Amino acid sequence: MSIEVVADPAPAPDGIVVAPDACGICGTDLHIIDGEFDGTRYPIIPGHEFAGAIVAVGHEVSDLRVGDVVAV
Repeated sequence: MSIEVVADPAPAPDGIVVAPDACGICGTDLHIIDGEFDGTRYPIIPGHEFAGAIVAVGHEVSDLRVGDVVAV
């Protein structure tokens, strides 16, 4: 496992980009890191349970705004 700096993503037309403020590493993440799931594509970014503020919104999104706080 390593820590890397990556470019900020752009949102899909119907998507959002969230800047995580808090993130948990759960059992699923550990199983993926240990190679226990077939079909895992590497590199992976663990931490699929997180909360933060929306920093970008796709042009088709009408019910969320930059600055809204969300949990995923």
